[in-house]
Amino acid sequence: FDVLCVVRDTVDPVIDEKMARFVTGSHVRHHPSNMMNPDPSDDQPQNDGVKQDLLKKYIMYARTKIKPKLHYVDQDKIASLYAELRRESMATGSIPITVRHIESMIRLSEAHAKVHLREYVREDDINIAIRIMLESFIDTQKFSVMKEHEAHILQNTWPTRRITTSCYCSS
Repeated sequence: FDVLCVVRDTVDPVIDEKMARFVTGSHVRHHPSNMMNPDPSDDQPQNDGVKQDLLKKYIMYARTKIKPKLHYVDQDKIASLYAELRRESMATGSIPITVRHIESMIRLSEAHAKVHLREYVREDDINIAIRIMLESFIDTQKFSVMKEHEAHILQNTWPTRRITTSCYCSS
């Protein structure tokens, strides 16, 4: 995977009920056993998005015809960011960014350009990719640190890097 997302699921009874009704209703409407008796309300035009057949054509066109290219200048920006983040991780002791993250930024940049049907990757495509990758990288580090601390709290132990003192009592 190029991007890891930490999902924070907040409970909201009103939204949760709407979501449950939507998912179950969608499942019932699109189940193969109901294809012979379609819901008449599905025939009513909906003005809340792109029609599915148009979206399929758009995706097929982008997938087959659009192959965005990365400029040399753009490669320098990604390489500089990579080197800077590696230096910073050494200074702070955080988990270092890897070459895989560079590849992810390139793929995300190209994908963003492809969505916009562009032949070349622009700076805004790279900036979006960098932002997505950095947010993913930072969120997963925060999540892993939180989980590490949570595990130590539950086990009543602490990481070895923490200084502890021992107390011996004699009776």
